[in-house]
Amino acid sequence: MTSISYRKIMKSIENSDYFSEGGSIILYVLLAVAVLSLAMTIRKRKPLYLLLPVGIMGVYFIVEIARVPLGFVETVELIFNLK
Repeated sequence: MTSISYRKIMKSIENSDYFSEGGSIILYVLLAVAVLSLAMTIRKRKPLYLLLPVGIMGVYFIVEIARVPLGFVETVELIFNLK
């Protein structure tokens, strides 16, 4: 197992373009999906539509993990071992 350097990972994440305007676009998309999902749930009276924003956030979480310049397992270990 490789040694995970927290500073090295944080430096590479800070140098990426994630903290530009693209991060806020994703927030607005998730908010729009949540509002539309709530409207569809109220209109059609089917609570299944409420799972759509949860699923999209889950996919977004997996994509963000994949963007970290480590292997998937090492990234998950880093996330859950932060203190």
